[in-house]
Amino acid sequence: MLADTYLREASNRCSFYREGQCEGLNKRSEQQIWLSRFFFFNQSLSPSEWAPATTEKPMDCSALAPYFKHYDTLVSDWLSGKASHYMPEPWWGWSCNGKPLHAVVINLNPGEGGELQSRRCISSAFGSDFHYRETMANGTLAAHLPDTTRWHRNKRELPILKAMSVVEGKYRDKTVTLSENTLCIEAYPFHSKTFKDSQAKEYWLENPDANFWKFISFAAVASRLVDGALNSIVLIRISWSRWVKLTKELRPHIEIKREIPDSGQSADRKRGRAVEFSFTDRHEVFQGVRFMCVWSGGGRNNFPSDLKDIFLQSEIIN
Repeated sequence: MLADTYLREASNRCSFYREGQCEGLNKRSEQQIWLSRFFFFNQSLSPSEWAPATTEKPMDCSALAPYFKHYDTLVSDWLSGKASHYMPEPWWGWSCNGKPLHAVVINLNPGEGGELQSRRCISSAFGSDFHYRETMANGTLAAHLPDTTRWHRNKRELPILKAMSVVEGKYRDKTVTLSENTLCIEAYPFHSKTFKDSQAKEYWLENPDANFWKFISFAAVASRLVDGALNSIVLIRISWSRWVKLTKELRPHIEIKREIPDSGQSADRKRGRAVEFSFTDRHEVFQGVRFMCVWSGGGRNNFPSDLKDIFLQSEIIN
């Protein structure tokens, strides 16, 4: 079996053990995460408790094929020696592998990398014929990088599902399950301890169509496949002021549709804020898609705790 082979092959290379125990090479506070055939156990929250009922139907992912191929090439080029030391993570989570898609989110970048994301460890674990989407779809990449999986699950997927009233009951920060129903796309796919605007802009300007417009259009196209109220909506977990500063080129092409709170309301720095915009004169790929920057003053890289209120005010839910 694929999982058995992976654990056996990687056991002596990247701190994976045959019985399923995984610990990062840069182990943090004796943390241990137990894996069983690449499904993370969580005794308090099972998939049936958070996943909404859906009607099984074939999903046409043909429109996403060029994007998956593009980012597969980006990671393959990195593995052959190009770009940064750590593996770029252009997107994470949902891979159009039969699971329902609940939300699409744009992040700034993957943050600081670790040894498990180094060329040495990735090539040892997956070999030279490494396909990013394939390993995401079959669960092996999520198993190899459990901290990344946990981060996306706890910082992105669960807060959105909770705000949509899909998840009910108690939530624990240490919940660990596969994050495979939310697609997170990175504006700048390379790891960095501190995000630098100049680095991202330089990368985008190298090839605007491939490096800049690509991630935005990827999000727009994927959002149309969302099953639920967030269909054709792209959440951007970046403050509006930061987004405007980073993407000045977009201003002639967009129209602000809504601000939360609006200009007549006093803004509490700790409460969530949002700006919704849409494209006016760009490619048809953006037509009918709502983009929404969501943030709070004290939220760091988290979604605001009152995300549900933002969804209500923006009429995403009622």
